[in-house]
Amino acid sequence: MPKRVRLRDVTADNWEEVVDLEVSDEQEDFVADNAYSLAESKFDPYVKPRAIYAGKRVVGFLMYESLESDGKPHDYSIYRLMVDKRHQGKGYGRAALELAIDEIKQDRHVNRITICICRAIRCRNASTEVSASRKSGSMKTAR
Repeated sequence: MPKRVRLRDVTADNWEEVVDLEVSDEQEDFVADNAYSLAESKFDPYVKPRAIYAGKRVVGFLMYESLESDGKPHDYSIYRLMVDKRHQGKGYGRAALELAIDEIKQDRHVNRITICICRAIRCRNASTEVSASRKSGSMKTAR
């Protein structure tokens, strides 16, 4: 069971911890540099960078965006997710992904959440659509 996982804003108090996170050498080609992602977030108003916390420790980084600039204000893309190499395999990534989806669902009109998953050299998209039933908030995965 992972420690309590939370998503928090990246702020002046924690940005250096986010930048200092590392993946293994084998994973470096599959993840954007966190410093680059944070810089990108300062120039794109639709991007939301999030620090992943386990307890009081920053263990990862996640970033998503609204596709409003593409004319799809209720579609979202989770396109950055990394967990520090010292904290992988503890369930933090999965927990953070679930929290991000819950956070995005605060948009009561959310239509689609796309998650970019990189495997080897290619990248495939797994789309998750919110069902028509807003009361249940249930989600289905389209492959």
